[in-house]
Amino acid sequence: MLATQNITENVVQLNPKDCIFVKTEEGIYSLISEDESNLVCGLYLMASPTQLVEIEFLHFDVSCHKKGLLSVVDGWELMGQFFPSVEDHPIPRDARYHEFCGHLKPKKVFRMSQNVGLIEYRIPTIGQGFTVRIRFIDNPKRK
Repeated sequence: MLATQNITENVVQLNPKDCIFVKTEEGIYSLISEDESNLVCGLYLMASPTQLVEIEFLHFDVSCHKKGLLSVVDGWELMGQFFPSVEDHPIPRDARYHEFCGHLKPKKVFRMSQNVGLIEYRIPTIGQGFTVRIRFIDNPKRK
């Protein structure tokens, strides 16, 4: 059974044939796999410097079978390198990186500690995917 929430707002469908997305606008984004690729792809999110990124899952179906996986990263990661680096960030790496798979959406709303965040995913099962609501909220430390 799919973990779904009623969505009345416009949903931006991400093309699963593209692997890297960079979004600088709030909204609802959805990705549904159309093939059995084992590529690890990413939805990179960036708010203004005075805002924080917030991620809420509305739909989640990423089977653990065939090594499907989705990660939420506080910051950005590319080729094993984190930005900001572990040395430059007050929060330990393990607390900035959350992995999920299965058919139940994460109940937690993920608030990044900064103006960037990443949803990294591998969805090797046709028809599976996720839908997220992205919000940019004022950073109380930057007012």
